[in-house]
Amino acid sequence: MKTFLVYTVVVFCCGIGTFFIYRHIQASHFNSTAVPYIYEVLPQIASWDPDLLDQIIAPEILRQTDRADLVRLMASLSRLGPLESMGVPSFKHKATAGSDPEREKVVVTYLVEGFFSRGSATITISLLQDGNSYRVYHFNFQSEALGP
Repeated sequence: MKTFLVYTVVVFCCGIGTFFIYRHIQASHFNSTAVPYIYEVLPQIASWDPDLLDQIIAPEILRQTDRADLVRLMASLSRLGPLESMGVPSFKHKATAGSDPEREKVVVTYLVEGFFSRGSATITISLLQDGNSYRVYHFNFQSEALGP
């Protein structure tokens, strides 16, 4: 019984270690290109100008989104005020987008803390890999400053 318990603990630890190594390898693969892009694009999003979204959001997402909804979203998020600074983006996960396996695209998601004039926000931003660059696939701001 003692041998089985030791074996189980070793297998569990190896599994956890493998998971973290795999996650680190994925993060290091994307960090060199995705993090600079996030530093470039997040201030554009935080300008709260819906017209800038046309330039940074993936075209397939823009086609599915009503323009009036984008304007309302930016007006709502503008309650955070101007972006003052942001933390270091941390890799969350990698996924694929698209229904056709031949044309699937890579989507990487990062978390970053944003500091605004009226409070901080945890920002989730997903980027669609577009050749050697990215386009914004999704973003979400969570903040107490936005209220209920």
